[in-house]
Amino acid sequence: MRFFDTLITDHAKSLKGKGKPPRQAGMRPNADEEGIHIDFNEAGSSITGTSAVYKEAQDREIIERLSEIYGVPKNSLFLTPGADEAIRYLTQALCDPGDKVLIHTPTYGSYQSCAASFRAAAHDIPLKREGNDFQLETKKIIDTINTENTGLKLVYICNPNNPTGSYFDENHVEDILKAAKQKNIGVVVDEAYIEFSGMPSITPRLNTHENLIVLRTLSKAYSMAGERIGVVICQDQNLLDAIYTFTPAFAIPVSAMDKTREVLKPENEQAFHDQRTRIAEQRDALLDAITEVKGLTAFRSVASCLVVGTHEVESLLKHLSDNRIFAKGFPNLGVRLSVEDNLEQNASIADIIQQWPLAQHR
Repeated sequence: MRFFDTLITDHAKSLKGKGKPPRQAGMRPNADEEGIHIDFNEAGSSITGTSAVYKEAQDREIIERLSEIYGVPKNSLFLTPGADEAIRYLTQALCDPGDKVLIHTPTYGSYQSCAASFRAAAHDIPLKREGNDFQLETKKIIDTINTENTGLKLVYICNPNNPTGSYFDENHVEDILKAAKQKNIGVVVDEAYIEFSGMPSITPRLNTHENLIVLRTLSKAYSMAGERIGVVICQDQNLLDAIYTFTPAFAIPVSAMDKTREVLKPENEQAFHDQRTRIAEQRDALLDAITEVKGLTAFRSVASCLVVGTHEVESLLKHLSDNRIFAKGFPNLGVRLSVEDNLEQNASIADIIQQWPLAQHR
C-alpha cells in the first residue's frame, strides 16, 4: 500500500536515507553476530549488564509477539516510546505549518498539542452528549471532510475515548474512513483502552482501508505506563519509513524492552485478561454507586477510567484531594477517575464521592 505517499511532507521525504540506514536494515545489522562490537562507543560493565549496550527499538521478538496478540502482520508494526511519541512522529511526518488535523473534544490532548508544536491547526467537532454517553458527530465530521479543500491531513478518533470512556459505533468509524479515503486524508484510530471494552478492534479493517492508522499502547492493558511502549499499526510501509526518519537512533531504553519481553510472555496473558475483566467489573460498580448521587452524572464508560459529570468540578476535586484522592478535572465536563484492580480502593472512592457536601442522594 502507498496511500500516504502524497501526504508525507517534502521535509520527511528529504530526510529518508540521510543519517540512518533503511528501517528494515536497522542501525546495527550485525548486532546478533558473535565478534567484537566497537562501532557505537559503548562501555561494557558487569554491573549494568545489557543496559551498557544500545538496542534497536524495533525489537524483532517484541514485534513478533505483538503481531500474535493484535492479529496483524509483523511488517505493519512500529514501536515508539509511548503512544504520545507516535502521535508526535505522525504529526511531524504528515503536517506542514498551516495544515490541519480533525479532533473531537473532549478527547486526548496530545492530538491538539502535537499539531500546535508543528504549527498545524486542530479543527474541533465536539462530541454530542446523548444522556449519560457521548457520540461522534459523524455527519458533521464527514461534511467537514468533504468540504475541506486544503490542508486536512489526519482525522483522530479515540476509541474508546479518553477521558469519557465512550465507545463509538464501528460503522460510524467505517463511514468516516470511507469519506476520508475519497479525499486522500488519513484516519488515526487510537485504541489505548480497547482491551477493557469487550468491543472489537478496528485492526481487521486495515486490509480494506489503506488510509487507516491504529495506535495501541502497553500502558493500560499490560500495566506498563512507566516503560513507555507504544505501537503504530499501518499497512503503508512508506508511512512507517517516514516515521522512522524522526525517531532517535535508539528510541526505547533497553530496560523497557527487557521488561516488555518478560511481560508479554504467553503464560502471562490470562492473568492480564483476568485483571482487565476485574477492572471492567469494578468500573461498572463504581458507575452504579455514582448514579445513586443526585446532581452527578456517571457517564457510561468501557475504558479503565470514567467521568463523574458535574458543574462543580473544582469543588469535587477539592473534596477528593482533602481525602487523599487525586483525580483529574475537565472544565465544563467533570472529574475523571482511573479505575484500578482494587476493590477496597474503588469502594472507598465511591463512599467519599457520596460524602461530598454538595451531593444529594436520590
